[in-house]
Amino acid sequence: PIKLVVGMVYSVTFQPLPTAITTKATAPNPNSLGLDASDGNLVLTLITITWRLPTDDAAVTAAANSWLKAAKAASVKAGLSNEFVYLNYAGPWQDPITGYGAENKANLKSVSQKYDRDQIFQKAVPGAFKL
Repeated sequence: PIKLVVGMVYSVTFQPLPTAITTKATAPNPNSLGLDASDGNLVLTLITITWRLPTDDAAVTAAANSWLKAAKAASVKAGLSNEFVYLNYAGPWQDPITGYGAENKANLKSVSQKYDRDQIFQKAVPGAFKL
């Protein structure tokens, strides 16, 4: 159980993403993130957890995933859900690029093909989220 994890410290950070920011992302200056003022005011949530023992990795990851699923379900139920996942806050099990929307994802792939024909950044660079 998570309560037995040695040396666990966690924090939850809420970062507002108000329409004052997303209104700047309209034509002729759209963004690739799929954010729009019509989404309303949003709040990014970052959960940071540290612990001492590698043997606790699975328990902590499972607890974090459980919390995220519950938070997502609550936001859907309240009609406040948004598919956007901030890439810098995303866990390795998440797919933040899909949250940008199909059109933006296709555009990013097209730009990637145009400027990185050999797909070095998609195939040879370790880590990170890929298109």
